[in-house]
Amino acid sequence: MKNKKKTLKIILILIISTLFLLFLQHIYIKIVSPKVNLEKSDKGIIVKYTIVDEHSSKGYDTIDDIMDKNEDSIIYNSYGFETIKKKDSNTYEGKLSNANEMLTNGVVDYAFAKMNTNGEVIKDATYDKKTRKITIPAKYIEKESIQMQVLVKLTNDKIINTNIKTKILNGSIKKNTIKQNGFDTQTYITLDDYDSNKKIEKDSISVYVNNKYKVKDENYSYDQKSKTIKLTLNPMLANDIEVVIEKKSIIENLFKSVFAAFVDIKGDPTTSDDADGIKLTSEPTLKQGDSGKSTLKWAYYNGRIPYNGTYEDNATVAYLNQTVANGALVSTTTCEEGKNADNPYPKCPERNLVSNVIDEAKYVMGFPGSEISLSTYEKTPTLNGNFIITHDYDTTKSDTTSRDVEFAIRLDKNLFGTNFVHDEDNSSVLYGDNSSVLYGDNYFWVAAYCLHITDRASTTVNVETKETLEFSYKVLYKGDSTNPVMIVQFIMPTNETAGGQNAYGVYKFYWENEPEAKIQVEKKFADGNTTASISDKSGIQFKIYTSKDNCNKGKKSKGTATTDKNGLAQFTNSSGTESFKMNTTYYVKETDLGSKFSDKDWTMDTKCTKVKVTKKDGGHSSVEKEDDVIKFYVKKITKTNIKKRYCFKIRKKDNESNCVVSGIKFQLKSGSTNVGSEQTTNSSGKVGFSNLSYKDYKYVETSSNGTTATEHCDGQSTTHKYWNSSPISGDVKKEELTEMIMTVEDNGNITYTCPADDNKVKIYTKKDNRYHYCVVVKKVDANTGAALEGAVFNATNAIGFQYIQYNSAGAASSTLGDGLAYFYLGESTSSTITESQAPTSYALSTEKINATAVALPEGSATAGIEFVTACQQAYKDAGIEEAKYTMKDQKLLINWYKENENGKAVSGARFNARYTDENNSYKYIKVKMSDSGNRVKVDYPENSPQKKCYVFDSFATETQKNNLQSTEQNPVDLVSDDNGEVCIIGVPNNGKKVGDNTQAQGAYTIVETKPAKYHTFSNKKTIQLNLTTSIQAKTSNNTFTNYETEFEFTKDVSSGDSNTEIIINGVKKTLKELTTEELQKIEFNIYNSNGDILHFVKNSDGTYDFAGNDKDAPSNLTGASSALYLNKNRKLKVLHLPEGTYSIKESQGSTCTNSTDSSKCVGYYYPNYSSNSSHQFTITDCSSSKATSCTTYGVVTQKLTNTPTEITFTKKDFYSYYDAADKNKSEENVKFENDKERNDFDKIVFKIKDSSGRYLTLKKVADHGDCSTDDSYSEYRYVSSDQTDKNGTELHTCGGHIKITNLCRGNEYTVEEVSVPDGSVYVKENTTSTPTSAKYQIPCTEGDTTHKTTTNIINDKPTRVRFEKRDSKYNYLIDDETTTFEVYKCKKGTECHPADYKTVAEREKNGMTLVKFSPRAVITKDEEDPTDAAGLAGVEVYKKISDSDVSKGQKYVTSLHPYKGLLVLRYLESNDPNSSYVLLETVAPYNYSVPSGRNAETRFTVTNTTVKVDEIDVPNKPTSLIRKYSDDGKLLPGAEFKVYEGTSCNSNLSAMNQPKKLLKLKTIRDGVYENRPEQDTDTVLTCTDKDGAKCSDIAVNNMTSLTYKNYQNTWADFNESLTNDNKKVQIKEGEALIQYLEYDHCYIIEETKAPKGYSLPKNDEDRFTMVTIPKNTEYVSDTYKTLINKPTPFTFYKYDEYNNLLDGAEFKLQKLDSNKKYHDIRVTKEETETGVFYKVDKSTDNKVITTKDGKATVYYLEEGQYRIVETKAAPGKELGKNPNVATFFVDSAGNVYGNSIIVNKAKTETLSFTSSASAEFLIWNRTGQTVIRYGLIISSIVAVIVALMIALRIKKKSE
Repeated sequence: MKNKKKTLKIILILIISTLFLLFLQHIYIKIVSPKVNLEKSDKGIIVKYTIVDEHSSKGYDTIDDIMDKNEDSIIYNSYGFETIKKKDSNTYEGKLSNANEMLTNGVVDYAFAKMNTNGEVIKDATYDKKTRKITIPAKYIEKESIQMQVLVKLTNDKIINTNIKTKILNGSIKKNTIKQNGFDTQTYITLDDYDSNKKIEKDSISVYVNNKYKVKDENYSYDQKSKTIKLTLNPMLANDIEVVIEKKSIIENLFKSVFAAFVDIKGDPTTSDDADGIKLTSEPTLKQGDSGKSTLKWAYYNGRIPYNGTYEDNATVAYLNQTVANGALVSTTTCEEGKNADNPYPKCPERNLVSNVIDEAKYVMGFPGSEISLSTYEKTPTLNGNFIITHDYDTTKSDTTSRDVEFAIRLDKNLFGTNFVHDEDNSSVLYGDNSSVLYGDNYFWVAAYCLHITDRASTTVNVETKETLEFSYKVLYKGDSTNPVMIVQFIMPTNETAGGQNAYGVYKFYWENEPEAKIQVEKKFADGNTTASISDKSGIQFKIYTSKDNCNKGKKSKGTATTDKNGLAQFTNSSGTESFKMNTTYYVKETDLGSKFSDKDWTMDTKCTKVKVTKKDGGHSSVEKEDDVIKFYVKKITKTNIKKRYCFKIRKKDNESNCVVSGIKFQLKSGSTNVGSEQTTNSSGKVGFSNLSYKDYKYVETSSNGTTATEHCDGQSTTHKYWNSSPISGDVKKEELTEMIMTVEDNGNITYTCPADDNKVKIYTKKDNRYHYCVVVKKVDANTGAALEGAVFNATNAIGFQYIQYNSAGAASSTLGDGLAYFYLGESTSSTITESQAPTSYALSTEKINATAVALPEGSATAGIEFVTACQQAYKDAGIEEAKYTMKDQKLLINWYKENENGKAVSGARFNARYTDENNSYKYIKVKMSDSGNRVKVDYPENSPQKKCYVFDSFATETQKNNLQSTEQNPVDLVSDDNGEVCIIGVPNNGKKVGDNTQAQGAYTIVETKPAKYHTFSNKKTIQLNLTTSIQAKTSNNTFTNYETEFEFTKDVSSGDSNTEIIINGVKKTLKELTTEELQKIEFNIYNSNGDILHFVKNSDGTYDFAGNDKDAPSNLTGASSALYLNKNRKLKVLHLPEGTYSIKESQGSTCTNSTDSSKCVGYYYPNYSSNSSHQFTITDCSSSKATSCTTYGVVTQKLTNTPTEITFTKKDFYSYYDAADKNKSEENVKFENDKERNDFDKIVFKIKDSSGRYLTLKKVADHGDCSTDDSYSEYRYVSSDQTDKNGTELHTCGGHIKITNLCRGNEYTVEEVSVPDGSVYVKENTTSTPTSAKYQIPCTEGDTTHKTTTNIINDKPTRVRFEKRDSKYNYLIDDETTTFEVYKCKKGTECHPADYKTVAEREKNGMTLVKFSPRAVITKDEEDPTDAAGLAGVEVYKKISDSDVSKGQKYVTSLHPYKGLLVLRYLESNDPNSSYVLLETVAPYNYSVPSGRNAETRFTVTNTTVKVDEIDVPNKPTSLIRKYSDDGKLLPGAEFKVYEGTSCNSNLSAMNQPKKLLKLKTIRDGVYENRPEQDTDTVLTCTDKDGAKCSDIAVNNMTSLTYKNYQNTWADFNESLTNDNKKVQIKEGEALIQYLEYDHCYIIEETKAPKGYSLPKNDEDRFTMVTIPKNTEYVSDTYKTLINKPTPFTFYKYDEYNNLLDGAEFKLQKLDSNKKYHDIRVTKEETETGVFYKVDKSTDNKVITTKDGKATVYYLEEGQYRIVETKAAPGKELGKNPNVATFFVDSAGNVYGNSIIVNKAKTETLSFTSSASAEFLIWNRTGQTVIRYGLIISSIVAVIVALMIALRIKKKSE
């Protein structure tokens, strides 16, 4: 007993020790287990990642662009969340990091909104793409849930290969990067390489994602067999996954085992059905990448979250059209009849279904639902125990505002090509009890959520009007047979959104792979009704189809199978492009017999056999198993091929009639062996052979030669004797055999039939010939017996052809040179022959020949050369000569005659002979030509020659005739001989006749085409003559006559030919008489086309006869001469010129030489013969008054008008209105400026002298006009025979114009100006360039300028004043016609300041006269034309106009505008002792200011001594705009601006909102810019002082001078400019000067960059100002403090660890330099009531910054990166190992970004504690990990052990 107790004691001690050790092990494991630090956060937001294809979305970079214009580019939308921390009382901040880095790094656009579908956008929430920082105002996040949408661009490939970084922690750390399909709903992690020998339990596994959260157990599963963790998490929402595997203590394992004994553990939790997806009955037909439109039913929750934002307790899902199953419309009240908690819409079951789908957010992927709301995370202290984000609202509450899933879509099986499998376990809850009754497997409702969070209410549809919408769908992913999964996205149409938002959903579908179907085909063969025995049936091909239509058409085959040796073929998965499915109908047909079988021998079973494999009995023939598992269900079908048989037929025909012939026999042979018996053609002419194999045969005609057979034609039967000397045979190729029709009867018997339809059977047609006959006749010349060509005969019994004869060449035509004609007579044996057409040039014979025919050989042709040859052979065989029968014909001829006007025979005339054919076309006779190319003539008649005649050869058409006549010797031109005769023999009879001659053998028209030389046609050109057989005597009917050619020349003058009388040497003569005498002295000559002068003989009647006439020449050639003179009628006439072109010209001689010899003087210009029409004339065949047969005929005439020489001058000659040739005054309308000018000019005295200096006597003809108008002039005439006034004649203009005529051509004359009248508007200069006389060289020929001398006639010029409008800065001419001047005439000696008055009326009232001018125009050849000093051409000038001309209605102007900067005034009165002139500028050029006050006046005088006056400068200053200020009025250098020109200057709009366009300016230097070329910048900088280039020196510095040297110290000097507040303008540092802006325009100035240390105005409106440049002002416009800058500030805050503001620490400011190093910034302290401020100040040494009330501000910060560094901790606090800093940035606009908070913690202390009544959680200050204190547990264990030991001791003592 004692030992027993001892043993019990030991056991008890061991148990207690073991327990103690187990507890120690448990404590150690818990301490050393790996931990994961989670990020701290205060709140969270939902983040929607809208992912688009980066290629198809190119150019669309915003969410709105994608949704509105390119929604097809969306490839996924994933739902995540992000945690944020409270920055201060106003702001929460976070970083976008809770997703895969390809999403967070690829953000291209974003938006924030409240968590609903109302599109309530939060515009003041921001996101920094660079830093990924999220900033949200607290006023939103603390009130309600917030969502963020980001736009990311990726590709499908990148998504399918999503990279996730993994880390497995179990004492050691194993890192890896895994690839996942980003489209999936689950993420898979394998632990294979962790420890293959240890079994891992799920409760040892903890999963952490992105250092953000721990995944709850129910949201992942673990498969121990594959060691795979499956997370319900889209892979694109994971970037880092950490798996912690914790070791279990023995105590934990013990507790687990004990617990397992009492609890039935069925396994680890698995993912929900939603994650697995929607099950389909079979694989869908959609493919990866498929997209399109699908019309779907849909629903939208607008009840629980109505558009007005109020909650409705009774609101329900708004299902479109509110229908029940049968489609009837019902109200909400009706739907709710009989409702209860489980069935709110008894009458509308579909509403129950849709409501539940949306409430449960069923099946939508990329959406978190409850699975990833923060309420499901393992809670940590950082979440404060109550932090939650959810999308599933509590329906018991009425403040549900954070709902997003408010859509449902009804999917249709038709899109997928398969049925849906409803979740049986969940169907009653999700869909209602009767959902299967409603839809079966046809439809499937799924939830959808809001894709586009922004406000798009403007496109909201009426949800009560559209029950269905055309959704876009796209297959994002589809797996293979090893992964039967498909992911599809659906998007609501962009233009048909609900509630302003788009519904969107991504759904996962899966299906199970069933056992496969196998289809077997068994092949059989049959020969007729007998089974064919074939040992090898391999190689026959079959194809399978999914539709009968495709099978019939042979399209879209799904597989191919080929028979084996036994004839078995089978379809399996490897047979086609896709699996063969159970319960699917297929169609099989045979498509190829293979190489062993021919389709000529066997049929193919091409019938589409229907086959379907099912599991049911009869649905398959057998099964195939593998490892006792059914792998295939097999269905077998049979296909049979049948032997083919063939036939053909022979048809016998008459070769002539093509009708069938009966009674002919044939035999079929195979090789040399007869096949069957001999067959005879029937009444159809046919014989047939059937039941043949597919091989070659031969047939033979066995009827003997001469067989009589019957022809059957059109119901008539005729017997003929046929040639058959060579038996007919033929080969029958197997390819030509006809397949017999095969019929399979109901009992299976097979019959064969040869097609009865001849069109469907091969027929060989063979023909036989009959006996035929022919006859021959020959045509010969009656005189010579020679054979004749061209004869045509008629023969009785001849058969069929146009000529019923053949010539020896086989042509069905007239005889050839052998004269033979052949006739085919058919079966007739005789014929009577007559001539129907004689040979060419022969008469028709009346003879008849009775001829006997001969038989043709067998098979002879009945036409063509073959027939002729056969006929010749027939005559030869009969021993008969072909020329047995002959017929004779006679020749025909024609002749005519030619004579001249005197009846004398004339040779050389040409003719054509022609007739008109049946087509109304001419046919011309061609005569024979010799080998040498000459026309042949022969004796006629041959046996007794009388004439030489042409010989007929052939006919020519009109075109051929024309072509032949291009040569002299040609066959159609018939020329008269020396006897004037022409004849032709052998002319064909054309069937025509002249008159009543019934014996006529033809008739022709003779046409004269060319008369004899020197002659013309007469009154007829044609004669009609009949053909004869002898030469005809000369009569009037066959004779042609010619006449002489005629030419007449007439001379006239252009002027001076009137009856006006003048005194010549004391005798009165009319101008006409004087002109005729002068013209008769002129010699004329005629030249031929070669330029040779011709000679003539003058006849007694005064005509001239051509001396070269060799046909009928003049009798007296000794007096021939080339000189021709006019008669008193001013005419001359010439005869017998040959055809050709001639010139008649005036003999020039020495009359164009400058001479004082009056005998050589010709007062007319030598004619200008440059125009041929002035001197040329042409003689033709019709140039006679007797040539009436010509269409145009008559005497050729030529007329030439001489022009008297003349000079005409007027005051405009000086400007080259007339040249030295002096045009007739009437050709130019010359006008004087006014009456005074005209009268002044008439008083000028002129004289004229010749080259010897002798003054000339001129005869005044008359004054034309009254000398008061511009069309008046005086006329003088020079007469060389009367020069009586030795002093010369004084000449005066009339109306300012004068004309002098008949001066000697070619001579030189001088016109002298004798005197100029006083008081005129002319200037008489005595200079080299303006002499007082001018020389004229009278040209020889009118218009000839060769001898022209310099002409400076009329020295008097109008007065001239010239002004130049110049730029005061650069002195260039201002080319702007906006500038406006007025000229005032003032009384001398009086004050005259038109600028003192505002209006013209006021000025004229005060004694000033506004001067009027003609409209501006060019004065040709004046001082401004062609070139002036400035290089300008054609300057337009103003000419003063008199009041008298104004009163006559002439146009005038008073506002004067410079022409390209020049203002020129003419015709102002010179040296007027009573008046002076003032020029007043009233409008400045664009971009310039107008001079103020009297600065706008310019005084000037007009001189009468010269027109070379000095130019008067009138400068303008460019417009100017200046200034830039700070907030204290200080000028700021370095500011940057942009200048815009306003396009409307709307006073109702702010400067920023004005319509405007950006200006580019020319840079002079910083601070000085011009609005003129070449523009080089659109940015304006205010001026900054530089060494040697201060801003104040700009106006006077040589490089930037603002005033040209000529205008300095004048009103135009820039230094004299005033601002609009009348202060002098000075350029200072910080100012910007912009010149040449256009007045009357507004300009908008935008500040784009603040000066260093300053910020742009916070309000965008304050960055703009608008300035208007006034018109006609001189001052400089000033922006004057409208653009204000303030120093850039930064305020930071100091907190302790408890978030309390803290003072007492010290800081310094640092800036990052270009080397990426921070350096200290010196500051000056300024303390105010509102806080402490530190100004950046280089002049101080202080760097220390302290806070007041926990904050401090630094300012005057330039652009860059800064940081505030804590250098000394506050009392009781300590600095960390790393410096406490606040880093911030200042951008170019002065905006500040960055951290503004610095936190300190208290000094680290050691904590001590004692055991307490319960375990506690402590937060480790450094890591934030929780540590459990086990003191109480350990103490309790020790106490129990001690108590037990004491109890044992007591018990032992008691024992």
